[in-house]
Amino acid sequence: MRKVYLLGTALVAVFAFSAVIVSAAFAEEALWLFNSAEVTTLLPVSIEGELTLSDLKAPGGVASATCSGFFDGSVGPGEEDEITKVLNLEGTEINELGGAVHIKCEAKEGACEKTTDIELQPENLPWLTELEFMSNGEFLDLITSIKTPAEGPGWNILCLILGLNIEDLCVGNVSALIELMEEPTGMVLLGIFEKTEIEKEGEQATCSLSKEKSGVLNGSGIILDTAEAGELDVSSP
Repeated sequence: MRKVYLLGTALVAVFAFSAVIVSAAFAEEALWLFNSAEVTTLLPVSIEGELTLSDLKAPGGVASATCSGFFDGSVGPGEEDEITKVLNLEGTEINELGGAVHIKCEAKEGACEKTTDIELQPENLPWLTELEFMSNGEFLDLITSIKTPAEGPGWNILCLILGLNIEDLCVGNVSALIELMEEPTGMVLLGIFEKTEIEKEGEQATCSLSKEKSGVLNGSGIILDTAEAGELDVSSP
């Protein structure tokens, strides 16, 4: 039976893109576990998630869009994991910026008009993610870009703003808080993207429209264990 796990990372949902830079100070090593044993090879996973991507300083006000899709990647060995592909809900792979295939999204508030589809494409794939155990007892999954580690993962939103067809590319390192929670079906891993005090201090993704750190990522996703043969967990050594 396929095991289902909640994980708001990454998306991607895979996805990995974001808007929040979280300090890894005082972090220690962490491990992905499969059937209570350390993952020592690449373990394929597919993540279904919903993310709300916002530019807090877009022309005309806050521009927000909610997008749903799949992220293909893997966890392990050790603390490593990665996102290699972003797909729509129909399973079609989404091109990076400049390609023909986009994810259709829903305008949530503010500047992006609802008269046409909002479209999204990832940027700077593949995304390398790393699990860390923080001094406060929390687990964080830190997401960077293998291709452009100094910039990080990115997302490009295409929508109508003030009647004009506008693209807005936001790029920055991402982090998701990972919590183990009990559900009726058993224990699940919940990954959380949300606005934090760190975000309020201006540590968001840099967006092309504002030329400032104004990008914010919120949401969660469900990790599907493609092996269908065990349970994922996280641990500190």
